Amino acid sequence: MRNSFNFSTFQSEYDKLVRKLRYRHPSYFDVFKYYQKEMFPDDMRTETELRRDYFRMAFKVEIRQNPEYSFLTYDEIDEVSQKIDLKV
Repeated sequence: MRNSFNFSTFQSEYDKLVRKLRYRHPSYFDVFKYYQKEMFPDDMRTETELRRDYFRMAFKVEIRQNPEYSFLTYDEIDEVSQKIDLKV
């Protein structure tokens, strides 16, 4: 993985995304939750854990769409997201 990342930039990007997603209609999260339960019926994650996964997934997509960070792979974005504080 590249070591020249400014993690505060990723943290601020994540925080902006969470604020944006909180103002969206709740049905977006409900659809995500429904399909997670359909794909993994035995998975007993809480609402908070599902919301964290929803934000993490949206963060990965948002970072990949940003031309400045489009060179990152999803695995590298996972590593970055583990190092920053992903709040719910």
